Amino acid sequence: MVMLAPKDVGRRLRLSVSRIVQLDREGILLARRDSSGRRFYDADVVEVFAQMREAQARQRGDDVRPEEMA
Repeated sequence: MVMLAPKDVGRRLRLSVSRIVQLDREGILLARRDSSGRRFYDADVVEVFAQMREAQARQRGDDVRPEEMA
């Protein structure tokens, strides 16, 4: 299982780190914590979440460019 730091999740989802943490607090994108309390996210879960966001954006007609989403 590959784990990502909030900074890396933010890059993938094009969201700020504070928004990533907020999604964790809201129970939408759950993080695991290490012994120091730092958040880490399962890369597979993040990828599914990213694909769902991209599909929703396409349905709304938002400009989604794959090169920006990687």
